[in-house]
Amino acid sequence: MRALLAEEDFNVIMVDWSGGSRALYTQATANARVVGLEVAHLVNWLRKHLSLQPKDVHIIGHSLGSHIAGYAGERIRGLGRITGLDPAEPFFQYMPPSVRLDPTDAKFVDVIHTDVDSIIFIAQAVGLGLWQPVGHIDFYPNDGRKQPGCNSFYHIPITALTDGLDLFEGLDAAQKELVACNHNRAAKLFTDSIRSQCPYMAFQCDSYKQYLDGECLTCGKDGSRCTSMGYYADSWPGVRNNESHATFYLTTTAGPHYCVYHYRLTIEVGDPDQVGGSLRGNLKVSFFSDEGNIRDFDLTQETPRVFNRGRSYSYLLEYPEDLSGSKDALVHWTYKADVFNPLSYCVLFCDTSFPLAKLTFVSIDNVRSSNSKNDQGENSNVVNMCHKKGHQLVTIGNGESVRVVSSPSCANINVRTVSYDVRTDAIALINASIDALSSYLNRQ
Repeated sequence: MRALLAEEDFNVIMVDWSGGSRALYTQATANARVVGLEVAHLVNWLRKHLSLQPKDVHIIGHSLGSHIAGYAGERIRGLGRITGLDPAEPFFQYMPPSVRLDPTDAKFVDVIHTDVDSIIFIAQAVGLGLWQPVGHIDFYPNDGRKQPGCNSFYHIPITALTDGLDLFEGLDAAQKELVACNHNRAAKLFTDSIRSQCPYMAFQCDSYKQYLDGECLTCGKDGSRCTSMGYYADSWPGVRNNESHATFYLTTTAGPHYCVYHYRLTIEVGDPDQVGGSLRGNLKVSFFSDEGNIRDFDLTQETPRVFNRGRSYSYLLEYPEDLSGSKDALVHWTYKADVFNPLSYCVLFCDTSFPLAKLTFVSIDNVRSSNSKNDQGENSNVVNMCHKKGHQLVTIGNGESVRVVSSPSCANINVRTVSYDVRTDAIALINASIDALSSYLNRQ
């Protein structure tokens, strides 16, 4: 409530139904219907006597409160918006729409799912929220389960000291965090989104894995494939396009500010001699922020990757700081031989350096199709980095780091695209060894 009042001039009404919610859960679910009727009666009374417009009413509910909002919406003609914060699962999941929150309860229904593991399969994980999509738009931060920071207890005393206006409110928040951290995270995410400068950008995807693999990093031609989660979710273009439903994914942090910025990084591997071949190793990129701080990203983590010359590789980067102003970067390369392939070891007359053509860095959060030049939503937010003098290639030796900078000439650099896929089999490594030897002899 305090965050809403600090943001805009609202009339905020809080519904205290603790007398009905603290009963046995079976009784609380029955009481929820009564509370929904009371909320609907209040809104309809305000419409009749004070000319309140239902389209201007936004009902926000957490857990059982999400379904209460749905019961109220059934009886308020033209209700503007309902936000469901991790709607309760038991007695509601896969039930008829009349029993639970559903898209017909308001003109716009947005839902945040943070605890979707079924309460039935106790051996795996116990979740209190429903997995079923129930809104026009459903958000699944961190796949809707195992929220960052909820697997440890270090944050409990911090919650007691920082949440609420006094110690009693803080202790109440801490005990809720102790028993239902994942379930309560939805409310914290929505609250933080109200005043956050970070846009909580989420992307429409078929699965969280596809999102993590960077397969959904586009806003689409009409901008409907990405939107902000939380308070500003009603800016979703799909509302104007009358789309019936969409599922969105995003990643958040352990807090206290949960939002992360999203970037698409593309590494273009050069092939100066047009011989193809591949290199295996670890690649790291460090960006310099506006303040001069260095932010590191390990693109291959602990597992070396095979990079084919003449190919491009894209990565999804996430960071809680806005790095869109970065104009230069440090690229570090470490060649790694494959223990199962003796031919991958470099002994004599071989080249283990990494031929970097250019690096492309795109801030995805700052693009919308209304200003874009293509269906990837890319425009002036694209930063191309290459050799500081605009050369076609930057050669990075094994174990070395090279700095690349943003320059207009970098955009004109194109690598030769080869047709084969990234492989680590013996044939690919034999080709890599032959190509490396040929490349070395050609330079002599």
